[in-house]
Amino acid sequence: MNFFGIEVAMIGYQGTVFPVLLAVWFMSMVEKRLRRVIPDALDLILTPFLTVIISGFIALLLIGPAGRALGDGISFILSTLISHAGWLAGLLFGGLYSVIVITGIHHSFHAIEAGLLGNPSIGVNFLLPIWAMANVAQGGACFAVWFKTKDAKIKAITLPSAFSAMLGITEAAIFGINLRFVKPFIAALVGGAAGGAWVVSMHVYMTAVGLTAIPGMAIVQASSLLNYIIGMAIAFAVAFMLSLTLKYKTDAE
Repeated sequence: MNFFGIEVAMIGYQGTVFPVLLAVWFMSMVEKRLRRVIPDALDLILTPFLTVIISGFIALLLIGPAGRALGDGISFILSTLISHAGWLAGLLFGGLYSVIVITGIHHSFHAIEAGLLGNPSIGVNFLLPIWAMANVAQGGACFAVWFKTKDAKIKAITLPSAFSAMLGITEAAIFGINLRFVKPFIAALVGGAAGGAWVVSMHVYMTAVGLTAIPGMAIVQASSLLNYIIGMAIAFAVAFMLSLTLKYKTDAE
């Protein structure tokens, strides 16, 4: 496409995320700088207009292609890693995911997952089943604490936290129970690694983003559903048994 004498590559952005994120970030930078130089009397009219014109031009010419290349590059690296490392990649990702959850960085994975789905050469989400195994493992480890503890206050917390993790929300189980007693958290890491290794070796894929653990069954490919359920059973059982057998205090002190 010729844009004022400049050749712009015709690139499809359907299903992409990084071009949008980068373009919005650039637009915010442009707006801030324009507000510093444009007089207040003209700010309401000129700033939005110039922000859209400048940002749109740069996004079309540079940011869009660069963001598309970034997303495709990340997708290629991850798919290559999964293809070549196989179950070892699942073991590593499944074991480390809960550690990443502690930092909050796991929210950035949504953009990567959307990029995988939007990439015509991939078209599936092979990361989310691994994260699902880590979440289920947190539930299994937390549930074991319910059996171990005699403290009524701890019992009152563990059961709902474990069920929450089985539905894909692990913060209560991680911060309220497992990380508090340390060893259940370690048990969950091992369980997540075991489940992650299974789903990768069995080529379990999802067709959307957002749902993990038990609700994740709604977006698992039909051909992968049985292996997804087996993976959850492995993750839960390994984490539960380790958390149950390891020695640690489970009182409220």
